[in-house]
Formats: sequence, structure tokens, C-alpha cells
Amino acid sequence: MDTSMLLFDPATPTTLAFVSLTANGERDFVFNRGADRQLSLQDIDREWTRQAGGIYHTIQKRN
Repeated sequence: MDTSMLLFDPATPTTLAFVSLTANGERDFVFNRGADRQLSLQDIDREWTRQAGGIYHTIQKRN
């Protein structure tokens, strides 16, 4: 995995995702949002992304 485009902000904590299973076996997600909220389109090197074939970033599903 290429991490050369990894961004770091010492003033902003990493987002945490906690996953558990409910009694009926469904996944339940709890997010403690942090640095991912700081990401903007200006932070993405589009040429690097084209060469890499894409980027991986998770988002919280909104109900």
C-alpha cells in the first residue's frame, strides 16, 4: 500500500470507527469523527490518483 500521500495534522485526532454486532448479528457502527472531516478536494493530487487508479476513504452512512 502506497502511503506517500498520507496527510498528518498534529492538532487533529484520527477518526475512530468502532464496530460491534447486535443481538441479531447485524453490524453496528459508532464513529468518533476527527481528521477525515478536514480532507478537501484541494488535498488530493489528481494526477497521482489517476496513476494509482483511485483512493480509499471511508465515509459514515447517513440514515
